[in-house]
Amino acid sequence: MNRRAFIKVIAGALALLALGRISPVVAGRGDIRVVETGSGYKVIFPDGKVLHVNETGLIALEGIRNGRSVEEIARELSRISGKPYEIVVHDVRNFVHNLKVVGIV
Repeated sequence: MNRRAFIKVIAGALALLALGRISPVVAGRGDIRVVETGSGYKVIFPDGKVLHVNETGLIALEGIRNGRSVEEIARELSRISGKPYEIVVHDVRNFVHNLKVVGIV
């Protein structure tokens, strides 16, 4: 995966973590449903919000649900993708910011 594709994946998913505080919508283990689609995954939250993500976004969301920091998530994604940590952590922070904007976290 090239950098542009990776950024598109992260940006397409939206934003997740609020300075170590996680939204009840994301933090709860319960009613979140994940449905595989032809182009990725549809994540359905208990409040009815729907988020379309790819595998990278799904890994990031799972990390957030498990209480992991942005840096921990970025290290894992860097390891998986082979991309430099500095690039990945920037992208994950953008993803989290975008999730905040749409009220996921």
